Amino acid sequence: MSKPCPQHLYNKAWLFASHAHVGQKMTGSDLPYTTHVAMVANELIFAHREESVGALEIALPTALLHDVLEDTPVTQDELAEAFGVEVASAV
Repeated sequence: MSKPCPQHLYNKAWLFASHAHVGQKMTGSDLPYTTHVAMVANELIFAHREESVGALEIALPTALLHDVLEDTPVTQDELAEAFGVEVASAV
């Protein structure tokens, strides 16, 4: 069984993604982009309850940060410095 994602790591990834995506909206919506980020993280959490998705301490921050490199100026090096190479590589 995988280790749980520590709450401080979840919060750190959530805040990082929130700052990175500030001002962005979901496509076709007035909702903030972080709504999509939260939905992806929730989908992962619920899927993990049914069947292990692997290491949550890697998978959950990855879910929260999944569009940071694609949609913001954040670099791979910045992610690696903040969350480690494994999370940065998964993103």
